[in-house]
Amino acid sequence: MKRTGTLFTVALAIGAALVAGEATAEPTQITACQTLSASGSYVLANNLNPSADCLVIDAESVTIDLAGFSIVGAHTGAGIRTARELRDTVVRNGSIFGFESGISLVGGSSIVEQVRVGGNSGNGIFASGLVRNSTVYDNAGFGITAVGVVIGNTATSNGSCCAGILGGGIVSGNDARANHGEGIIASGTVTGNSAVANAGNGIRAFNPDQGLTVSNNSSGSNGGAGIVVACPAAVIGNAANANAGGNLVLQGAGCISINNSSP
Repeated sequence: MKRTGTLFTVALAIGAALVAGEATAEPTQITACQTLSASGSYVLANNLNPSADCLVIDAESVTIDLAGFSIVGAHTGAGIRTARELRDTVVRNGSIFGFESGISLVGGSSIVEQVRVGGNSGNGIFASGLVRNSTVYDNAGFGITAVGVVIGNTATSNGSCCAGILGGGIVSGNDARANHGEGIIASGTVTGNSAVANAGNGIRAFNPDQGLTVSNNSSGSNGGAGIVVACPAAVIGNAANANAGGNLVLQGAGCISINNSSP
């Protein structure tokens, strides 16, 4: 009995040591552009200035913390991209400037958060998952394109071809202003956004397969319409003023319009 108790105690000690080792494992430092072919956490240790692609992700479950550093390119390649469709990719906390594509993450459950992405000759951020609390500016294409949730971002002065934000899921709490095309294009729930002084429409919402909810957005001084909604949709509590193409434009039949301010 005593021997059994001793073995049990030893087993517990080994298990605790293994768990402690996993909990305190440090992320792998990145000091140069490279392909990341192993799952795990990485942290940037310095600024990088590549002439083509910088960080290429070729494994699932990769997290990159830019740690406040910048990756500045030569208007070709991508700052950070996936090599193929990969799941559970996370990029956060830094700046990417001057590529063809800033960040491009293809695959489910990707997250981009707390980054600044600007001055790219194509799109700023593309993600199949979530983009939040980030700033995109002066990109020649779309500022943000996301299949999933787009929340709490700022998009400024992005391309005339496109929009500051293109969202396929929930689009909430974003600020799109002075983009050279449209402010926000969305095909999911659109709530609590602001669109000001964009060259095209401030907010355009559509979903051919199901109705939308467009609520509590504000849109003003845009070169197109303030808010354009393809019906059917629930359009509730929005404010649109001083837009050159009309303030609230409901297209088709079946929209429910409640408590909107659009003189």
